[in-house]
Amino acid sequence: MSPIRSCGGGRWALRVITALAAAHGALACGSSDGLTGGVAIDASGPGHLRDGAVTDAAAKGDGKTTNGADASADGGFCSGTGPVVQLPGSQGTYSICTSQIASTLFENALCTCDDAHIAGYLQTTAFNSLSGSDGGTSPTGAAVGINNAYSISAGYTHVGGSLSVAGSSSVAFIGYIETDGDLRLAGGATIPGYTQVGRNGWLGGDFTDLGPTTVGGDLHHQGTVTAIPLSVGGANTSGPVTVTPPCPCGAKNILDVASIVAQGLSSNDDKAVGLTPSSWTNVLVDQSVTLPCGQYYFDSIRIAGSLKIAVTGRVALFIGADISVLGTLQITLGPTAQIDIFVTNDLNLVGYAVFGDKARPADTRIYVGGSGNVNLIGAGEFVGNVYAPLSLVTAPGYLDVYGSIFAKDFQIPGYADFNYDSAITQIGSNCPPVKIPGECTQCGQCTNGLACVAGKCGACTADSDCCGQLVCTNGQCVPLLAPPK
Repeated sequence: MSPIRSCGGGRWALRVITALAAAHGALACGSSDGLTGGVAIDASGPGHLRDGAVTDAAAKGDGKTTNGADASADGGFCSGTGPVVQLPGSQGTYSICTSQIASTLFENALCTCDDAHIAGYLQTTAFNSLSGSDGGTSPTGAAVGINNAYSISAGYTHVGGSLSVAGSSSVAFIGYIETDGDLRLAGGATIPGYTQVGRNGWLGGDFTDLGPTTVGGDLHHQGTVTAIPLSVGGANTSGPVTVTPPCPCGAKNILDVASIVAQGLSSNDDKAVGLTPSSWTNVLVDQSVTLPCGQYYFDSIRIAGSLKIAVTGRVALFIGADISVLGTLQITLGPTAQIDIFVTNDLNLVGYAVFGDKARPADTRIYVGGSGNVNLIGAGEFVGNVYAPLSLVTAPGYLDVYGSIFAKDFQIPGYADFNYDSAITQIGSNCPPVKIPGECTQCGQCTNGLACVAGKCGACTADSDCCGQLVCTNGQCVPLLAPPK
């Protein structure tokens, strides 16, 4: 774990220990907002409906929010339809909603720029929190993408979508391997149990299964395939196989989180709710805060006590340094609330942390710009979608994820069980497609299900037009729908 950075000179952890003795009800060192523990900020303000409607101003038709503010002043942010940040294009910057950023980055339950190492089993299932009363039981796919190597020490691998391992190293699977979508392996593989592929398979090296192998669609293989027996529902062809890295991890693809945070520093709603950038720099005792719809900037969030944040609308948090939790951080979302958290440096959860609601993980998105380890200590059950392409994401034992993880490396000494909310790929549909100056050049620039074809964002015609492991359906790039079990 990377060391905790200093706050105002001394090492923060030391300051916490010293200050705890002298706190006597103070909220946080360096705070000048005059809040007291347990007192909530005014909760008035527009909420966000997941269909993009404004809960108050639009319904009234008076252009005002419940606290009298001009609803048009936020550019549509509180309605869920307005752009939030600027991103660089080939010929200038363009506006994009944070929800659109999420819908293009979190297309897999797990995506790693380098390796994934799991001691127990890996399992991904999926639901859609926008499906309503059926509980999101419709099949939606829960893909896993690994740009380099995958290793598993015990247990099985069951991916409720497609699995791609693009590194040339051979994979020694333990137990069985089952994918409800496609299977792509650039290197060789040995399996002591059985192999079951729901759709198509691409095998770049020798493949040896000591049990049966079943491929529901076509099988493309470059090396020798040995199985007892081998069953292929479609064509079985031999020839060169190329597995493209499924996760967008190139230098041009990595989201510049620091630049986004800088935009939050220059324009935010801190004063409107009585907060300052240093309000949560050192949280030593219990605090309870309610955040209405808005964009808020903080120098850092460092917690030795307890911080409970009730989010009532669409909220974006911009963190200038890091989030370090030694105590408790609890973020609860109102029925129509969403939250995006952009952290310039690192995320360290040594204590207890809750981000949102596991019934709708798509409404919580966390973007980490630093290269320090993202330690999910104390978070055996983690809710949210984490983007940390420069970091090792790890936990001390098992990990149940309600959402998704995009990391440089992923390492778990126990099992990893992902419950992917495919609504994450739909949440940007309220915002209009982005207008990129010049040509689209990389994955993530085309939004709202559009593909980059000949330098322009438009409808796809084949799976190859889509990024990663998305497939082309009715002209849109979407997660592969896995058949129901």
